[in-house]
Amino acid sequence: MACVNQNSVQGQIITKIKKEVFVSGQDGNRGYLVQSIIGLLESLKGTGWSKVTIEADHISDKVDVAWHGKDRVKVSQVKSSINQISKANALKWANELEESCQADEYTLILIGPCSSSVARMEKHNNVVIPCPKSLDIKGLLAQACHLLSAFLEENKISVPSFLHREAIANALVTKLSTFASDGTSLSRNEFVKLLLDWSNSISPTTNYMWEQVDFSKQRGIENAIAGKRLGPSDVVHCPELSICSDIKVELDRSHLYWITGKQGCGKSITAWQVAKKLYDEGYVVWRPDYSSNPAELLKSLANALPTVLVIDDAQQYPQEFIERLSEKSSPTLKIIFSSTFIEFHIPSPALISPSLANEEIKAALLHRKKEVQPIVQQFDEEISDSYMGTSLERRLEQCSQQSSPWEFFWILRGGWRTARKEFESIQQIPNANYLLSVIAATQISSCDAGSSRVNLEKYSALDRVTSEQFDRAISRLSSLGLVSISDDIFRTKHISYANRVITECFSQKNYSYWPSYIKMTLSILLDDSTTLKGIYWLLSAIDLTDATRFDNKRYWHSMLKPLKTRCKREWKKSEWAIGCYYYLMRFFGISNEKLINDEEILLEWFSAGFGSKAIFSKNIANELINLGNNEKSSVSSIQVKSLFEKVDYNKVVQLANKMSVDEFYSFGELVNRLSFFQPNWTEQFIAGFDWGRSSALILNAGTEHQYSVDKLIESVFVLANIGRDPVDYRFVTDSISFIIKCYEHDPINSVNALDGIFWRCLGFGPHFLRGGKDPSFQQLTIAKDIISKLSPALMAKAMNQLVSRDLENLARSLSIIKEVDESFLERVVIYLNQDEFNKAIYSDWKNQSNELQHLISFFCVDNSREPARSWISLNKDIMEGALQPIFIGIAPEVAVGFFKEDKQLRLFNKQNRWPEMVFALATLAEHDVNNTIEIVNEYMDDIEDTLYELSLDSPKLILSFFRILHSLSIDLYSSLISRINLKDPRALKTIKQLTERQDKERKNYLKLARLAMGLGGRTAILGHELNDQLRKS
Repeated sequence: MACVNQNSVQGQIITKIKKEVFVSGQDGNRGYLVQSIIGLLESLKGTGWSKVTIEADHISDKVDVAWHGKDRVKVSQVKSSINQISKANALKWANELEESCQADEYTLILIGPCSSSVARMEKHNNVVIPCPKSLDIKGLLAQACHLLSAFLEENKISVPSFLHREAIANALVTKLSTFASDGTSLSRNEFVKLLLDWSNSISPTTNYMWEQVDFSKQRGIENAIAGKRLGPSDVVHCPELSICSDIKVELDRSHLYWITGKQGCGKSITAWQVAKKLYDEGYVVWRPDYSSNPAELLKSLANALPTVLVIDDAQQYPQEFIERLSEKSSPTLKIIFSSTFIEFHIPSPALISPSLANEEIKAALLHRKKEVQPIVQQFDEEISDSYMGTSLERRLEQCSQQSSPWEFFWILRGGWRTARKEFESIQQIPNANYLLSVIAATQISSCDAGSSRVNLEKYSALDRVTSEQFDRAISRLSSLGLVSISDDIFRTKHISYANRVITECFSQKNYSYWPSYIKMTLSILLDDSTTLKGIYWLLSAIDLTDATRFDNKRYWHSMLKPLKTRCKREWKKSEWAIGCYYYLMRFFGISNEKLINDEEILLEWFSAGFGSKAIFSKNIANELINLGNNEKSSVSSIQVKSLFEKVDYNKVVQLANKMSVDEFYSFGELVNRLSFFQPNWTEQFIAGFDWGRSSALILNAGTEHQYSVDKLIESVFVLANIGRDPVDYRFVTDSISFIIKCYEHDPINSVNALDGIFWRCLGFGPHFLRGGKDPSFQQLTIAKDIISKLSPALMAKAMNQLVSRDLENLARSLSIIKEVDESFLERVVIYLNQDEFNKAIYSDWKNQSNELQHLISFFCVDNSREPARSWISLNKDIMEGALQPIFIGIAPEVAVGFFKEDKQLRLFNKQNRWPEMVFALATLAEHDVNNTIEIVNEYMDDIEDTLYELSLDSPKLILSFFRILHSLSIDLYSSLISRINLKDPRALKTIKQLTERQDKERKNYLKLARLAMGLGGRTAILGHELNDQLRKS
């Protein structure tokens, strides 16, 4: 028989779907299901059949389903398998099908994985072999739904709902499977009638234009943090705003509510959360189908059940629809609208307060910190409880100050971090990078107000961007979410994002585009319509970029003269003029002549006021100090000192005697810099300064002012004691009650926070900053008086709620307290709930955090190093990684246990510090000599590597290490000495570094060499070799 086209109106088609007989029961069920689905697909595609028969065994056992047409026959066989179908099997099945019966066309349909050779077969003899289909039941049913939709439309059968079409497709599969059990035939007319019957059985009152909302599937809060659009699936885990309750009350009594506000204010999620409340009370919730139109929506409202309609993004609907729909609200039909601001009248709309919403979200997320922090860390690894990290609390505080909940979550996830990747990705869009840089620069220079199109086009024209090119690029940037446009005002995602964009513009990799970016930026900076505040913001943005480093500053020189002139002209109108002048000095320095010319105005600024004026003036003074100490600068320190001598101290005194607590910090910073060269007017300043007034303000100040108070006390103390003997400590002693108040408010952080008092005034700063001096008797007496008034019980209570970042501040506070009064720590331990404390810092024990390593030694309060020793033993099983040297030194028995269990030890920390290593080795040797020898042998390579590394520690520590080694075992000592080779590349590298760049450290190594020379033997030889190399170089 001749083969005919499958779509021919003429012909008789027979399709047989056969599963393999060797499959299991489960596979067999799948095979029957697949054959029914394929049968349905073939039925819906074919137009020439008049009758179909399932499992037509009367034709052949290779053919399962038969379609009969007028005068044509087609037979098909389906083979499905979860295993790969080979070409040999395909050829075998095709031959068997063709030989089994007479037909006009043969088709072998393969379902499942197959080799590429099978996929390319297309045909074998008279058997058509289409490209194999995936063994995806859901996918096959989806195809059936799609084909059914076309078949229904062709036969003018109305089934408008997708859900109903899906149900009919599944029903047809079941029907065909039933027919397969006894070989029943189904004519085309019967097939169409069946569809008509099912279509007519659907209730005519069913809502097709409305989509019923199901709240059963809920996502976590990560969707909100990621900045995705929020909907019904987010109502449970997103923080609920208090306005939700107000809306629910209003809906209970008036049945209609409208939520409005700008984009990203939380309208949609609020609407859905209110709808969920009604859903829980038995209401059915609906929203418009995506394909619906307003007229049909109004026609299809009938529903006997209590119903809630949520019209999100209502601004897209016409006013007439909104008005007609609103009229239909009733006790059983609640309606919630949400929209951006629209032109027509809205009855009693609810405006979501962004500030209140952000505060409520912040409070909710703080309460859920354990859940939220790991999610945020997936976006921004800077978020952590470590001392150097950004705490979630601090980030949330920053979030709460944003202008909308969308910006809240953008800041929360560190949205600006994507700027580099996005800036690179848009290079494929013509003019996009340049326009984004213009929008970012104008957003910054407008202090986040954004820029109009007219303004943008003015700066875009500098790079010859036409209006058409502008529109195309802006359209792309807007669609990518990189630019927002509201009321013809253009902005980037956020001001912090704009700053990142500017950083990318002026990175070295974009050097070829610098001319365009610099020209545009200079045009904005020199535009008289740009405020001085905006200029300061923009100068701050370009500061420290590659384009303003070193010699690259020459590209910006054209702004120096006009901007400086403007700053000097307008400073009385705007304090930002002083800030801009500072940046000009920072970028370009200042010559001896220019400093003389500007002397009068600088002196005026130094006594101009508080706040920003004082901070900007302090920055200028600090820059002048740096220039004076720079040998390459034309300005000398003598000239700067002379300038500071001319400061009008009477004006400074007047400022001091009228400042508020809020102004302490800026004033203190300024006075601190102006007194750098110990000017002669300090005595007159102190004589005129009303300390009694300031002291009274301090005693009444809240603890939130501790940094301001500390800065003032430090600065005035230094100023008052220039050349003075005895030292006047009244500024500290008069403020002791304030210090106690700060401690009682925050025992962990307060002592360290008041570093101006404890470091500069009382002499308890870090030892490397003391210049070899210890606190005087008077300083120690005052410090003891302060510490005696601090409560150890309060410290102990606060320690039970520590996080990692607190550990570092606690260690710094305790370093001062311990030096003043060691018994204080003993009393803290008495009050401390040690179980709660260790539980609070579980993660620090687990990770052996740096903060914990800094803190732990302070709790070796007796000769047995307790309670720190017991804490290490208690937590040894949860510690991950190699045991750190400080823990080895405190609890050597734990270290030996680690070693015996083949766990790693770390004899040197990351900084290769010798104090911790010598401490660890000494206590190990004291605890267990034999195991210590084994440990040293095991880690001999690490020790040798560290010996070759440059060390800033005292050479006596290295000598102590060798002495400990010698006392442990002469053989062990000799083994290490024999390994040391001063011609090793590692040793030569360190020696070169010492002789070329680090003379101070070279002298320390010479001391080490001399110490070694006195020991005799191989050690003395090494000492002579090291001495010779260091001196010869």
